[in-house]
Amino acid sequence: MVALGWGCAPAVRGGAGAGEDTHAASPARGLEPADLRERLLIFASDSMGGREAGTRGNVKATEYLASEAERIGLRPAGENGTWFQQIPLVQRVFEDETADLGVGTRLRPWDDYLPRDQGP
Repeated sequence: MVALGWGCAPAVRGGAGAGEDTHAASPARGLEPADLRERLLIFASDSMGGREAGTRGNVKATEYLASEAERIGLRPAGENGTWFQQIPLVQRVFEDETADLGVGTRLRPWDDYLPRDQGP
């Protein structure tokens, strides 16, 4: 799952009719620097458990962002009226035991060279 960016819902939503208000209530109204700092510290906290896609920490962090977006009056623009959209999740893993590289002698990944993923 991916949380949609703050304030981008009107830009993502297509098909707004003539005269339809595509802007959410001003989220900046009444939002003080101390409030932003508190929310940033919550989001950055170790208790969120990381951000790697597909992990429990990622889900917790995106749910927090969605609740904050709703709290300040933004409207969701994800799938089925939610804050989220499903995207394919691909993860490539380097397996040391199957890697074999050498020129006259066997080189060890991470010790003799750094494997680099160039994508599909």
